[in-house]
Amino acid sequence: MELLTKINEDGRIHLMPGECKGVSFIRYVCSTRTEPEDVEVVWSVIVELANKLLNSQSLSIFAAFRKIMKELVRSDSQKRGDQRAIAAEGDGA
Repeated sequence: MELLTKINEDGRIHLMPGECKGVSFIRYVCSTRTEPEDVEVVWSVIVELANKLLNSQSLSIFAAFRKIMKELVRSDSQKRGDQRAIAAEGDGA
C-alpha cells in the first residue's frame, strides 16, 4: 500500500490498513467528536497525495482509471472468449 505509506510519512493525518475478504483498503478512524470539516481535511490530503503519487508514476487519475478499466474488460473478455471486445480495445476504444 504505497499510498498509505506516503500518507503516514506526510504526517498531517494517520490512516490504517484494513482488509476484508481479500480486499485491501485504507481506514480512517472517526469518533463522536469528528466534525465534517475533519473528514474534508482527510479527504483532501488523500486526494493530494494520491495525485502526487500518480503524477510521479506519469499517470493522471483519468489515465489510471482508463488503464484499469481496459484491463478489466480484457480479463472479462478473455474469460468469456469475446474477441470483439479485445479487438475494439486495439482500436483505442
